[in-house]
Amino acid sequence: GITLFYASQESSDELMKRADIAMYQAKAAGRNTLRFFDDRMQSAVSARVKMEHDLRLGLQLNQFILHYQPQVDGATDEIVGFESLLRWDHPELGRIPPDRFIPLAEETGLIISLSNWVIRKACAETKDKLPGLSVSVNISAIEFQASDLAERIKEILHETGLEPDRLEIEVTENVTLSDPEKTLQTMKALKKM
Repeated sequence: GITLFYASQESSDELMKRADIAMYQAKAAGRNTLRFFDDRMQSAVSARVKMEHDLRLGLQLNQFILHYQPQVDGATDEIVGFESLLRWDHPELGRIPPDRFIPLAEETGLIISLSNWVIRKACAETKDKLPGLSVSVNISAIEFQASDLAERIKEILHETGLEPDRLEIEVTENVTLSDPEKTLQTMKALKKM
């Protein structure tokens, strides 16, 4: 990470911060490369820090909502369940789609709290408003690797009273790549419920 300066315009602390920002950009580009600091890098870092702060606050202030997309049996055209879709109603930015905040939640470790909220809300609303139907919840690959996922889901099902066979957990194929044995154990524990 490289930064330029002229005479005594910048403090040494500020120069080090800028060089660090440029260094992290170089690492993100695949290492073994150089990056010169520019003001856009600082803006991106500041925007990320603000989004992380807002994400934490959004969880505390219950700014997230679930929408439900019907799942239809192709043979009978009957609604058999719903897929839960998470959205963030940010007070300044409006409705934010998950592709803008889920990666940040995964990077910062907030994905567990966010996912617990989603599962709890989806189970409670399904129990109360969708008798006999199932609900599907997406679980990120990072969260699936958490050792307590099955136990957390079991607690939420018990807390909300939703029958376990009415909750579907959706995962992407890449969930098995990082630790196949752990993935298999978690899948077996979930299936057993």
